[in-house]
Amino acid sequence: MTLWHRRVPPRRQRSYRHDAMAPRIFSGRVRNPNARSTRAPAMLIEPSQEVDALAHQLIGAAIAVHRELGPGFVESIYERALAIELTHRQIPFSQQAVQQIFYRQEIVGEHRVDLIVGGRLLVELKAVDAISNQHLAQMLSYLRATEMELGLILNFHAAVLKEGIRRVVPRSVVRDGI
Repeated sequence: MTLWHRRVPPRRQRSYRHDAMAPRIFSGRVRNPNARSTRAPAMLIEPSQEVDALAHQLIGAAIAVHRELGPGFVESIYERALAIELTHRQIPFSQQAVQQIFYRQEIVGEHRVDLIVGGRLLVELKAVDAISNQHLAQMLSYLRATEMELGLILNFHAAVLKEGIRRVVPRSVVRDGI
């Protein structure tokens, strides 16, 4: 009987990740590599400079609020404080704006957006440990419903607000020549 006093590691498999000779997985469909795709690629279209300027002004106001209050309050307190700061800085906004949701040209419901700045920038305020994928999906849905170019998620629970800002740009389908 043979006793092994040390365990022999299994053979390491070769990684083909960046190798040109890597085996290809056959999907059952042969595709011409020179053929143009019939599907348009989903591309990010950057918002206009005016919307970026609004976002820059809003972030400055939000940082001022966060410096004054710090983390630890509920969203509604930050929303009221940010409304006061935006008014003080003379930045136009609407608070708790009701947006109608349509399906096949019929109203199916409505939702409330925390802030709409300058009529072009959507803002959601959060006071959570971390911004989740659910928050991002919610913002993308709001952006599609309102057809706005840019959304910001501001998480006031972050120690430094700069770390709690997520910029969300909706994906748009761009076709060749259209």
